[in-house]
Amino acid sequence: MSRLQPLAPFAPVAAIVVLLSACGGGGGDEAPAATAITGQPAAMAVDAGQTATFTVHASGSGLRYQWQRNGTDIPGATGASYTTGVLDTSANGSTYRVVVRGDGGTVTSASATLTVNSVLAAGWGDNTDTARALANEAFDALQAAERRSQVPGGVLLLGLPAGVATVVPCTFGGSYTYDFPTSITAGTTYSITYNNCQLAQGYTYNGSYQITYNSFNTNGNYSWTATYNLSLVGPNNFSYTNSGTQTCTYTAGVGSCTYSDGTRTFNSNFTYNAGVVNGTYTWNGPSGAGTVTYNFNNFNATGGTISVTASNGFTATITRTGANTFSVVINGGTARLVTITRP
Repeated sequence: MSRLQPLAPFAPVAAIVVLLSACGGGGGDEAPAATAITGQPAAMAVDAGQTATFTVHASGSGLRYQWQRNGTDIPGATGASYTTGVLDTSANGSTYRVVVRGDGGTVTSASATLTVNSVLAAGWGDNTDTARALANEAFDALQAAERRSQVPGGVLLLGLPAGVATVVPCTFGGSYTYDFPTSITAGTTYSITYNNCQLAQGYTYNGSYQITYNSFNTNGNYSWTATYNLSLVGPNNFSYTNSGTQTCTYTAGVGSCTYSDGTRTFNSNFTYNAGVVNGTYTWNGPSGAGTVTYNFNNFNATGGTISVTASNGFTATITRTGANTFSVVINGGTARLVTITRP
């Protein structure tokens, strides 16, 4: 028995090892925290021509992400956020979700639905700027119809008097120069040039617009070609340039026009009687809107409506509520009241 005594000093060490094992110590790795989603991707609504960004918030270690569109992996979409490319209405109703993998397992987020609203052109969505632009178009259409009823050939721009060449200051700065003859025959030319002409809401116009009649008679049958080189700049880095030619032919007041770029045409069938416009204006443009139709219903200086429909689904209703006031409903949304002031 005495020969066992040297082992006695090691007994406390063994006991400590047993105690540590019972307490879970002694060198075993802890299990990683479970991978979890703490913030789901939110549904998004954007206008055609914009992008959409989806974001997920997750917890855990070693997190890796794979976004999916309609249940299919999106190549390269491997971050906590995913931004789409420029969208069109074909993406409307798509769903986006993300699979999050980590050391603590794999979890899939809820699906977020994308709504892509139809627009009339880039940047023309359900917003006040679009409502104002549509009201301006309504204003222009009535003035154009009025001029066509008063002036043979119907293209007296801005209601300026013929037979005068002069420089006119613009409302907010700059000027425009016009030169309109007193009578129209084949070969007659009208012209207008904008020189830093500052418009409302901070927009500035430059360039020139010239119309030459190819044929003309007093029965409402005429043809003219316009040459234009125009630029418009405005707030929020807005910039638009347009150049080319436009040829229009009218028969008994019903007209159609074709542009030199081959992508845009429009047809009009207006009646103008005692200050009231009825009829349609159809436009086929390069903006992705497809065919756009403006339907005028008793539109006049203080009342009437214009219905706008595009083949891509965009709709708007413009109701004139006063000499300078309009109510505009876009894509069935909330009515927006806008005021347009013209000289």
